[in-house]
Amino acid sequence: LYPPGVLRAAEAHSGELMRLEGRRGALTVEVVVRPLELPRYEGDVTHGLLPVYANRFFEAQREQIPELVLVQEGRARVNNGVGYEVDFQAVTPDARTYGRDVLLVPDEPEEGRGFVTLSLRQEKPGGPFTKAERGLANAARKAYRSFRFGTERG
Repeated sequence: LYPPGVLRAAEAHSGELMRLEGRRGALTVEVVVRPLELPRYEGDVTHGLLPVYANRFFEAQREQIPELVLVQEGRARVNNGVGYEVDFQAVTPDARTYGRDVLLVPDEPEEGRGFVTLSLRQEKPGGPFTKAERGLANAARKAYRSFRFGTERG
């Protein structure tokens, strides 16, 4: 799906379903899928529950990186899933961190099943991306956006 040496499938860490990683220059990127456990909710999950849950999710991220700033949030569709996306970044003289997380629900979810968090992280010490690093960042965003529920491509 992606040119060899750009992104590679990596062993999923504890609590992850899938992981892609890449490195070019000082830039590291990862695309990760984790199961998402949501409380029982009567009604439209994407309009009612996910925005509230996403706010708590972002605040938990900010506890780990206090410099994080919310860039954008809102409803999102990633291929065959609907959800709520949170984009954030932290830029300091020493490092740059960019993140995008989408809390996804399949079009027709079974009770409490099939919810996932799809995460994109780009981290680099120091200044702006080089041309080569921008290529990796773009490939990681493309991989992130290509996510589909299930095991078959189509």
